[in-house]
Amino acid sequence: MHKNPLPPVGLFCTMASVLCLGMFLLGCTSTEKEPTTRTITPADFAKPADAEPQTPSPTETDGQAPQATTNVEPDGAHQTEPAGPASTDSTQAPTQTPDTPDTPDTPDTPDAPDATQPTQPTLSTGVGNNAKPLVVDAMVGQVNGRALYASDVLEPLSAQLKSLAQNVGPAQFKTQTARLIAQRIDEIVLNALILGEAERDLSPEEVTGLRYLLGQEREKLIRQSRGSTVLADQYLTQEKGKGLEGVIEDKRSQMLVQRFMFQKLVPKLNVTRRDIKRYYLEHPEEFNPPATRTLRVIWTDKSNDADTIDNLLAQGKSFIEVASLPINRNRPDQRGLFQEDLKGDKAFGDERDTAFARLAQGQHTPRITVGDKYFWIYVDKLEQPPAVSLIDAQLQIEDKLRALQFQALSQRYQKELLSTGSYGSMKEMVEALTDVAVTRYGRR
Repeated sequence: MHKNPLPPVGLFCTMASVLCLGMFLLGCTSTEKEPTTRTITPADFAKPADAEPQTPSPTETDGQAPQATTNVEPDGAHQTEPAGPASTDSTQAPTQTPDTPDTPDTPDTPDAPDATQPTQPTLSTGVGNNAKPLVVDAMVGQVNGRALYASDVLEPLSAQLKSLAQNVGPAQFKTQTARLIAQRIDEIVLNALILGEAERDLSPEEVTGLRYLLGQEREKLIRQSRGSTVLADQYLTQEKGKGLEGVIEDKRSQMLVQRFMFQKLVPKLNVTRRDIKRYYLEHPEEFNPPATRTLRVIWTDKSNDADTIDNLLAQGKSFIEVASLPINRNRPDQRGLFQEDLKGDKAFGDERDTAFARLAQGQHTPRITVGDKYFWIYVDKLEQPPAVSLIDAQLQIEDKLRALQFQALSQRYQKELLSTGSYGSMKEMVEALTDVAVTRYGRR
């Protein structure tokens, strides 16, 4: 059965790629396009036929038996049509057949299934009357009139499902598999709906631009395989699971969606100066990042030891040397280390935070009394990243806000498509494919 492929999953792209492709397809000038009456159809993306088939004249066929003909399809495949029966002389005696005895009537038999109707390969699960058909690899639904096959959903999940089957029980495997399949189908359906909208929205000029870009991509892939189409096809099949034409078709779908989303959503983006300033003020950590400090602390609850510590520091003893003495109750073996790489100035939650926040690297606070304890705080290391002004940050903020707006508009548009699009029952597709996955990947 020939598969009508659905678009690849993951067609959405970054703002930069959307904008760049949109500018290419739309053009960089504002010149007015000439009016045209050309109608865009799927045939615009197919390779043109070399020539129309010629009908032989009667004089060329008189007295000759019809010959088998070979039609060359655009993709290079050959299809041979069988020759018809040779012409016969009208005076030839008719062939007589011997009389045959009448056959007895036979009971009516059910009509055979229509051979022209497509059938789906199935397995049966259960026994007797409880058996139900299980789709192996056939159409499980449709999106925009395009068939959705079991392999379209399950093959990309194969490795994940095999690993899952080895690590969870049957009931949990079925539940988690259904969730993975539902997510995959959501992606496929959404991308197919968007691609359908994108294809209907193309102008003749954009068709030409798209063909050019795809031609460039095809040439690049062939050059990377030493100029051999056969090698390129073999390499891509091995690396990506699709041949050259399949990869080009995926690229076409991606470009179409990028161009469509650019035209539909980008004109709706609007970031004002007020928006930029508000974001700057509400996110100080991004543009005025906090300092990073390594703090060392000495503390004691004895007033005599506190006086000794004050005297030693006043005499010029280094803070680290004093912090290593036994009279320090805070890790003397680690030279009073309190915290490394502290971001910001919140370490104690009281007046001590304000005290050390004013210090430069290599300075310490005087004695600070908190309750019945005495503290000295030393800034052993201080790193202060440079601040970014509003003027320097405005372009970065604008890009970020536009990206956030684009994402919000995309999500809203996706919901609209899913509510109005044409596709089969999501629940039925998930249930059918979950049964297939459990049979194919589950523990036996």
